[in-house]
Amino acid sequence: MRTIKTRKQGNAITVTVPKSLNVEAGEEYIVIKGDGGAFTYIPKEKNIFHEAYERGVDLRVEDEIEEDYPLGRELL
Repeated sequence: MRTIKTRKQGNAITVTVPKSLNVEAGEEYIVIKGDGGAFTYIPKEKNIFHEAYERGVDLRVEDEIEEDYPLGRELL
């Protein structure tokens, strides 16, 4: 187990990530502060819908519906 110290940098407090954890510069994380002062860092996932919009890709799927396929209360 390693211990690290926080540092003041301008108006922020920073936490250094050891190089041995192989975290690249510029990666984004969501941080959650838990009970007892624990912090959890979760890698931020890319928004596939935003990226598709920027590239002009339509992710909607057009389903083919059979004529005799029950859609709702027909089963009651």
